[in-house]
Amino acid sequence: MTDYGLDGIKFYDANFFVNPSRAIKFAQGLIDNNLKIRWGASAHLKGVVRLGDNLAKMKESGLNRLLIGAESGSQVALDYMNKGCTVEDNIRAAELCAKYDIPVSFTFIVGMPGVKDDLSPTLELALKMKKISGNFDVNIHFYAPFPGTPLFDESIKYGYQPPTNLQGWSSLDYYVIQTPWIDKKEEKKVRRFGDFYCDFLYPPTWFLEDIRSRPILSQTYKVLRHIVELPYKVHFYGLPVEMNWLKSITGKKTFQ
Repeated sequence: MTDYGLDGIKFYDANFFVNPSRAIKFAQGLIDNNLKIRWGASAHLKGVVRLGDNLAKMKESGLNRLLIGAESGSQVALDYMNKGCTVEDNIRAAELCAKYDIPVSFTFIVGMPGVKDDLSPTLELALKMKKISGNFDVNIHFYAPFPGTPLFDESIKYGYQPPTNLQGWSSLDYYVIQTPWIDKKEEKKVRRFGDFYCDFLYPPTWFLEDIRSRPILSQTYKVLRHIVELPYKVHFYGLPVEMNWLKSITGKKTFQ
């Protein structure tokens, strides 16, 4: 580690926490050997919930980032994709990570074929998680069908027309809506919600600490936040005064 200046490592295996005792032994090994290293991992919700208060040891060993696929705020959608967890598991995992000050990036997917009305409950769950900790990241993606995945054939049944050649697949942008059953107008709403409004309503610690020392900015934020809450409830983002205000003080329109 010292020979190559290694100070951090990320485990992309989503099964890293499937065996809690193994994860605990790994963390204890880092602690016992005094290895001052930061580490992150992908995790399934159930693995985090099973660890429970052992997350304290994970944090002590250097864990400073988790990537968790929360997927949806709709139990129907979670069951449909065989996620193997409940909406309540999402909340519990968020509470545990907040308790031990572990930053998390929660990812969601909306617009799967055959699932109706998953958008609103997913946005609501994302906001609940941000309320638990402003230091959580929320990333909301639109479902994009890929060959070989369980829902690809189902997507075709619902009208999806996949590219017909390699060139078509190479230019596919899965951040853009690809499926015909999602209204394109939803895209702007979801993007602004995930990229800005979650953070504006429940901002990260660095932002609050920054404006706390500047009374005028702090009061302006409180007023703007109060104003934003009402249009948020109906997902109206047509007058982004708050985004322009943030850009004027930070030089950017998001908190990332």
